[in-house]
Parts: sequence; structure tokens; C-alpha cells
Amino acid sequence: MPVDNLRVPDQWKGVEEAVARVVSETSDTFDPATLANVHDLVQACRGSCPVPEETAKGYWSTICLSWEGLEIEVFEDRYEFYRFKQGHTDIEQFSHTPGAIVPARLVSYLPKRSSLRD
Repeated sequence: MPVDNLRVPDQWKGVEEAVARVVSETSDTFDPATLANVHDLVQACRGSCPVPEETAKGYWSTICLSWEGLEIEVFEDRYEFYRFKQGHTDIEQFSHTPGAIVPARLVSYLPKRSSLRD
């Protein structure tokens, strides 16, 4: 039976709403490029990744998207990818200009959807 895409809720919309809440609930100013980079990342992940388990403000005026053992901190000019394992953290930076294609290597590090319900 075909899936009616009009009836499947867009769970990534909740991520966008969480980002808006983070921005509105702090006195810190977010660079518009940071928010544009979050949007680019959400668009790149929307079809292949489950939604993050947490969306929060980073240490700076940044946005963090987290999955179990993984986190991406979004800056105005880059993404920082963190993988947490057995007492240490692997970190990798990916330069990004708003509107550009999100690096495929970064997206490949993220968890993949396991079903149509993710």
C-alpha cells in the first residue's frame, strides 16, 4: 500500500521549531549564517537520518544537534562533528557557507533511518 506523504508528519519540523525556541530563549545573538547553516543541515538530513534526540544551544551562539554518541555543532562558517566513544572524543570540522551543499562525508557519519516511521 503506498504511503500518503501528505499524512506522514514531518518530524524534522520539530527540530526547526526547537531551533527557533533556543534562539528566542537566550539573550545571545545568533549570526544569521549559523541559522542558515542549521537549515541547510536539516534539509540534507531530512530524507535519510532520524531526527536528533536533542536540539540545544552550544557553548557559543551555536546550535547542537545530538544523536546517541554523536553531535554536530553548527557555526556560521562550519560544522563541527563530535563522536563520543569510550572516554574520548573524535572531532572533525567541515567548512560550510550557507546555501552550499552540506558535505556528503558529514552526512555519511550520521545515523540512517531504519524505517518509514523514523
